[in-house]
Amino acid sequence: MASSASGAGSENSLRFQQELEFVQMLADPRYLHYLAEKRYFREAAFVNFLAYLQYWRTPPYLKYIQYPHCLQVLSWLQDTEFRASLENETAINALTDAQALSWLHHGKISNTPGGG
Repeated sequence: MASSASGAGSENSLRFQQELEFVQMLADPRYLHYLAEKRYFREAAFVNFLAYLQYWRTPPYLKYIQYPHCLQVLSWLQDTEFRASLENETAINALTDAQALSWLHHGKISNTPGGG
């Protein structure tokens, strides 16, 4: 019995690490563009996975996030129009620029997908 419990713990730990890494990668506009180009955002299962990952926005998990912008992007990814816009290079450049400006001014990016 102990080995199966230990195996489940290792599996949960691995899943935790993988989900944390994935959520933090969402802070990278180029990665978002890659996902859009590969049509992941058009797959219902993937969109459902993004909705599931919202738990990272809750206090017990926030302490593990090193790139807080990823949580804003995760929120924006719930919006169909935002997901579709990520196929556009101009939108990716705008997101990259907004992110850079946010970091320069130590501010926060707006809570709306369009940045306004």
